[in-house]
Amino acid sequence: MAGKFALLIGASSFGPDGPAALAAPESDVMELAATLKDPKIAGFAAGDVKFALNAGLEETQGLIHWLYAGRHPDDFLWLYYTGHGFKDPRDGELYLSLAGTKKAALWTNSLAAPQIKRQLQFSASRRKLVVLDCCHSGAIGPPGGMVKRGAETAVEHDTFSPEGYGVVTLTSSTAAQTSIALQSASVYTRHLVEALRSGKAAPEHENLTADQLHAYLSKSVRAESGSLEWPMDPMMYSAVETPLVIARNPRPRPVLDKELVEGLWSEDLDRAELAVFRLGEIARGSDPHLPAEALEALRKRRLETRTLSYDVGKRIDAILDPPGAADKALVQSTQEQIETLKRQHEQVVRDLEERHSALQDDLATAQSKTAAEAESAARARDERDRLSRQLAELQSKLSQEIEAVSYNLASRNRSLMDKVRGLEERLRIAQRSGGKAGQGHSTRRLVLIVSISAGMTVTGLFLMVGDWRWVIDNPEAPPKAGDVVEPAREGFPTLVYIPAGTFIMGSPEDEEGRHNDEGPQRQVSVDAFFMAQTETTFAQWEACVADGGCNDYQRDDEGWGGGQRPVINVSWNDAQSYVDWLNSKVEDSNPFRLPSEAEWEYAARAGTTTRFAFGNHLTEDQANFGGNVGRTIEVGTYDPNAWGLYDMHGNVWEWVQDCRIASYEGAPTDGSAWESGNCNHLVLRGGSWRGNQDGVRAAVRRGLLPGYRLSILGFRVVCSSPSTCSDL
Repeated sequence: MAGKFALLIGASSFGPDGPAALAAPESDVMELAATLKDPKIAGFAAGDVKFALNAGLEETQGLIHWLYAGRHPDDFLWLYYTGHGFKDPRDGELYLSLAGTKKAALWTNSLAAPQIKRQLQFSASRRKLVVLDCCHSGAIGPPGGMVKRGAETAVEHDTFSPEGYGVVTLTSSTAAQTSIALQSASVYTRHLVEALRSGKAAPEHENLTADQLHAYLSKSVRAESGSLEWPMDPMMYSAVETPLVIARNPRPRPVLDKELVEGLWSEDLDRAELAVFRLGEIARGSDPHLPAEALEALRKRRLETRTLSYDVGKRIDAILDPPGAADKALVQSTQEQIETLKRQHEQVVRDLEERHSALQDDLATAQSKTAAEAESAARARDERDRLSRQLAELQSKLSQEIEAVSYNLASRNRSLMDKVRGLEERLRIAQRSGGKAGQGHSTRRLVLIVSISAGMTVTGLFLMVGDWRWVIDNPEAPPKAGDVVEPAREGFPTLVYIPAGTFIMGSPEDEEGRHNDEGPQRQVSVDAFFMAQTETTFAQWEACVADGGCNDYQRDDEGWGGGQRPVINVSWNDAQSYVDWLNSKVEDSNPFRLPSEAEWEYAARAGTTTRFAFGNHLTEDQANFGGNVGRTIEVGTYDPNAWGLYDMHGNVWEWVQDCRIASYEGAPTDGSAWESGNCNHLVLRGGSWRGNQDGVRAAVRRGLLPGYRLSILGFRVVCSSPSTCSDL
């Protein structure tokens, strides 16, 4: 008779000469054991789940032999390990720490991955699952070969019967990554147990396969570890004939009828209104899942107004905002305002009473003043009159001096204007000879900026371009990398010219700290554009809000201060609202936007190919990262890269336009944003004040939901093309 057998190994204590103690393994093992023995989930018999908690090598090897030796081909075998894992630099093999493992020689008294793979290969069972939750666990690699099928199936149908045939290994991280634990539970095992108990990994199915479990863990673990800036990329190695079913879904849920959702978008208004009616009924139901899905389907349909009829939209509004909800909210708001006014009134009364008492005391004091004090006041009035007469004399003399200075200023101004007219004539001659094609810019006006100081000196020559002032050395030269366009409008960014070019995007496979989503490397061509010299600041965001833009979102500065610090706690959606505000202030058609991921990396590298724009190593004197400051700092504190851009490494993660795709396979090569496919997550680049050195590299990338607001999130904008930006 075939059965189900599990061995759960947890190593948390290693002695004074061993690795650091761990808090999570024991609780992880017990939680997983209770889950496997649950008859609604996996139904393992209590005696068929064995433990090796802080056991030595000999005891652990004996239990592994029990798990794999003498088994029936249809037995289901589950091996789980949680503790310290390390990769031996000599042979690249994975070793699992046990009681007795020495820190000075970690492979001593440790369980070697080849031993596990050998047992997998020679065990007669054809249903085997290995789960490793430890650092560098991905180094175990593919499992051993499949065993030939032996006797006929002998599985008895009970609470759960395994199906399919294969050998699957699931790991919490890659060979190069560490695994993390929070509050006495590892991130990976916590999501593993949650997947088994909740059925979230396969909510629409009665059973759960190893593939479905891995897909769920990859998404959930990556999302949590990414937000913690400690990336974990779960791996799966498998050799299967058919999908390996490993557990039962304890709470399979019904699925929202796809045809019903499609009906919302039908051009047949009868079908659409019927779909709204039925989804409204579901939304008011008691099922723990379907109401939320129905409401979400209705919300998505309501947002697309271009194809939505008035009647259908009205019916959706009645479901999303039922009658009386607004009145109830108004009553509650009014009551809160009344209570606030009562408290304010009481405070005002107390303040008036205290003020009245103070005035009574002052009056008594004033009445007791002596005649000598009154005489002193009279003398003070005489002194004031004398000083007033002296002030009038000084003002008369100053007026005469100002008149003389004004005459001299007018004379010098006429001389300076003659020089300006000469420069304008030179520009007109250059334009007639060279035309616009050579520079890609329309006619500009030259203005000589005069500083009214003691010496009355000319401080510089500037090119006035719409709402920006472009500092130039030669009015006839085309823009070059690093040329700056300074804003004249409050809230607008200072722009830096980024020239067109071609670069290799992503990181090479041997780059230190590299993640799989940074490849494969490819050549990308980028058109010229302008990029904000710094991350968008609090001052710029507040100017947008004060002008009625940015959805009036009053951002949270975490108590660090605003001003020239990068604005934080802004989502991708918030960043788009700032972009919309900028575009509403210019005549051209939407020149501002978030940069594409390719544009961002091209500008960050500034012609370099190293890990950072400053070389292969970054110091705390070059960027805000690694918690060296513990918060954001004012933009532009550190030196810029070769193209004049500040804080491209660290300070805050910067939202870009692209959807977060797992690799660059099929990505655009023309510098445009990748906006097709799964767009649930949007890309962030550059790392933050909290990330380590590997996490602020030029190639590093992350993805988050577009509504996330965190203290490590910010953004900067670009202006689409040099011709548009320079002629705004």
